[in-house]
Amino acid sequence: MLFPMKKSKMVSTAVVLSLAILFCFSASAMAFESAAGNDITLVPDDGSEVRIMLLGEKSTAKYKKGKYIDISLSRQTMTLYQDGKSAGSYLISSGKRSMATPKGTFKVYNKARRAWSEEYGLYMPYWMAFTPSGSHGIHELPEWPNGYKEGASHLGTPVSHGCVRLGVGAAKRVYEWAPIGTPVVIH
Repeated sequence: MLFPMKKSKMVSTAVVLSLAILFCFSASAMAFESAAGNDITLVPDDGSEVRIMLLGEKSTAKYKKGKYIDISLSRQTMTLYQDGKSAGSYLISSGKRSMATPKGTFKVYNKARRAWSEEYGLYMPYWMAFTPSGSHGIHELPEWPNGYKEGASHLGTPVSHGCVRLGVGAAKRVYEWAPIGTPVVIH
């Protein structure tokens, strides 16, 4: 179900988020579209998704040609850009204060559908390393060996050990969209 918004009407981010949270727990996911802002995917604990547009939060593409991933640590969002246009935005969870996600311009160095972390004893589905050492990456919510997905309720809050977490579904889309070598800009 779509809720069109006219350019002349501005709705606050708090109102849009409040509506989205209400709809997150309904039987079906709903999408909001507007004339301004970037779309954001919210993923509640049940794994369903709600895509909304945040008005007044529009970012500008830094590259006009090709693909790149833009990560805003202050907004806890990831926006995919292709040829200067948004190809989708997602809510993330970046590193907590004591284990911050590094800022700068990186690229996707390697990918693995289901990477294993020896250090933390869990899987990181749809892994894409963005540091040369492979110490930091973009991945789906961590998965324990028993299948439990950690942190769906943490999306939008910096709680990771420095990686950039995406929700179920969103991580697969980003993984399939971004080839090795895709620039990653984190600010």
